Amino acid sequence: MNYEKHRPLLNCVLSVQDDNLLAKTAFDEFKFQDLPVDNHSAYQILSDLNGTMTLSELFGKWQSKIDKEDLVLLLVAMQESGLILKNNAVYISGKECMLKIEDEQHAWLHTLLYQNPLWSALSQPSNISKNFYLGIAIETYHLLSNGVVFDSPALPFYGAEKTRKEMSEVFCEENGHGEIFLSALAAEGFSKKNIKSTVPLAETKGLINALAFWSANDPLFFFSCMEIIEGKDNEVDTVVLAMEASGKMSPEFVRKIKAHSLLNIEEAHASFGRRLLSGIEVINPYDAERAIRQTKLFVELYHAFYLAVWNYYSDESNPVLRTI
Repeated sequence: MNYEKHRPLLNCVLSVQDDNLLAKTAFDEFKFQDLPVDNHSAYQILSDLNGTMTLSELFGKWQSKIDKEDLVLLLVAMQESGLILKNNAVYISGKECMLKIEDEQHAWLHTLLYQNPLWSALSQPSNISKNFYLGIAIETYHLLSNGVVFDSPALPFYGAEKTRKEMSEVFCEENGHGEIFLSALAAEGFSKKNIKSTVPLAETKGLINALAFWSANDPLFFFSCMEIIEGKDNEVDTVVLAMEASGKMSPEFVRKIKAHSLLNIEEAHASFGRRLLSGIEVINPYDAERAIRQTKLFVELYHAFYLAVWNYYSDESNPVLRTI
């Protein structure tokens, strides 16, 4: 971050309690450790981050208490944790914001998701356990059947009428997609009752809960997550192609799972994020910065979801139907 250009703004509430410097945001509480100055001096210095002073001005005021290099390192660490904002006062359109988020998504997808063992295994579909193909269908059913949990809080989005209407259309389009997976699993001998009585993996439930939280508390960021959840690329899902090539699944199972992937393509689900954010004419820099910063966390959760499905279901000693 170029603090000579930007005027950092505190994005938390600071306090000193029991000789500890604490920072509290809307979602978290942090305790500072190993500061280059004592806690009370740090509190005084950081309290000056009001969005009007550059780094040079801040250092000029406090150079008797802190070295410039130490101040920069402290500000960088705080910015990475979302405790300060750049405050560059440059507003951008929703579409431009989504393009910046997409760049971040691509970077973390290639760093995390596409490096997990599942993606390597998909190059040899016939070597993958049938249980995995069943498992990914079951966990996807749980994800889709909980769509109402994480979609509905964002339905009354008041920031832009076009986006609100678009979100309503998305909600209607998604309704019932979980039934496709129930129907596909029936072709492999599992009844609806069998599947509905199963317990999703902790990582599946964690992803659902995170999406529900963002939908209710940060809909702008939630909208950006939709592109990945609904299929990032405008083509048949890699896992679906592997199912088909493996020769282990019934033709009816493959046909129905593939039909869902083709439906996502037909309804342009790969561009959900752009559709939703393009209706927002102006986004302030703080919201854009927060959305870009949180993208890594979302991709980590998505990566954890696929990794957990792979680790559990590819182990044939584990039961396919997880029940209590």
